[in-house]
Amino acid sequence: MQLIDLKRKYNLYTTDCRNKKAMGSHCRFAYVKFFWHVLSGEPWIDLAVWQLGSDFTLRPASSSIDESNKEFVTPPPIWTDLKEYRQAIQKLDRTKKLSAKEKLEEMSSIQAEMVAAAKPAILRGFEYKQVQTAFSKYNPKSRPFTIIATLDDQGIQASDFEVLWSNRKSMTTAKLKKQIAKSKGSPLPTGNREPSVKRVHLDKLKETERKEKAASKKFWAAEKSKADGLKPKVRKQLLKKIEAEEKTASRKKATKKKTPNKKPTKTSVGGLMSLGDSVDPKRAFRPKVKLDAIVDDIVNHKWSNFDEYNNRMWQFMEQFLDPTTKKIKARSVAQLWSALNRPQRLFYTVASFSGQTDNGGVWQFLFNKPELSLAALEVFHEIGATKLARDYQATLEEVVGNAKTVSGLRKKFVSKKLDDAQRWRAFAEGYEQASSASKIEKYFYTLKFKKQFYKQTCDFVEDSLSSFAQIKV
Repeated sequence: MQLIDLKRKYNLYTTDCRNKKAMGSHCRFAYVKFFWHVLSGEPWIDLAVWQLGSDFTLRPASSSIDESNKEFVTPPPIWTDLKEYRQAIQKLDRTKKLSAKEKLEEMSSIQAEMVAAAKPAILRGFEYKQVQTAFSKYNPKSRPFTIIATLDDQGIQASDFEVLWSNRKSMTTAKLKKQIAKSKGSPLPTGNREPSVKRVHLDKLKETERKEKAASKKFWAAEKSKADGLKPKVRKQLLKKIEAEEKTASRKKATKKKTPNKKPTKTSVGGLMSLGDSVDPKRAFRPKVKLDAIVDDIVNHKWSNFDEYNNRMWQFMEQFLDPTTKKIKARSVAQLWSALNRPQRLFYTVASFSGQTDNGGVWQFLFNKPELSLAALEVFHEIGATKLARDYQATLEEVVGNAKTVSGLRKKFVSKKLDDAQRWRAFAEGYEQASSASKIEKYFYTLKFKKQFYKQTCDFVEDSLSSFAQIKV
């Protein structure tokens, strides 16, 4: 759409309907959009359609003498099939037999036919239920409404026009023409005009948006105030947990018999990781984290305001797990696993299981992270996710056979006379036949389960902070 200046106040808009694609992309909304531009004034000429030629030119006219409403925004084109007329105009342009005057007369005749074709198309448009719904929405009082069309652009007062559509309350064409003729030569009206229906509607939307923003701002201000009020209490609780954790660690260290340094034992059996695998002390790492930062994460991510993508567990991952894995720079899961302590392994396994299962189900986790297949079962038992542990064990048993314990599953799994690559391939193929995993996926993606599962993980992390980071009080 382009702005055309015909010595008026930049209120004329044109749409080139010869562009089939442009017309097709708008025509569904043409009639609905009419009601965004209903204006107030007398007589009821709320949308004037000028120059129904190869281009449709649309102009608002809120009164018989004032056609310069600045609030008008052009609607999409009025729909009508222009194909035959477009072809006729092209053929006329190419002909050399006619004089300039004859061509002009022929063009006028073609345009007149287009006006005649446009009228029933517009009338059909006003019969659509979608249009009627829009009309009631933007014109709830069913006030008078008229659409007129002209072949020229001399303004309503100077043009012959035809009423294309009007409702019952609008005045007759004869009365309208009479009033327009009477107003010829009159000065433009001064003073303020009523706001358009469109403007009233948009103002209401703006006011609703303003109230919603104010309510949201007030809510989050109250939440921040509550969070700030909780900080001293949460800080005290965390300090108490850290002190208790450090005392337990000191006691274990004092009672542990001194033994000569040995090389770390093999990280896993048959390629399967376990939470109890030995740790390589040379690669162990815990990032430095301020206690106040942990307090902020806890008070600002309450479980009562749980969000699947912005919650405490993902914040803890960013604080504790991401810096650790980045610093270790392991080339394989086995290397990373040997450098993580037991709590870190638990958190890493939860993150791996959640991410893989969210993307492609339990099968994707087992296929992409087969080394963690049994460690995941240990984790679920440890954090208290009993339902998930039960259903996940059923999935493993369906593939490798029944076993009462994790160690029993491990023995069944590694007893096959296959190398690791063959074992994982057989495991993946067996899983495709497993149906029990679908039971997990029915509840794993629900917000209720995610909240519970993430909370169980975070409770474990908060009870083992010294294992995840060097806390700076």
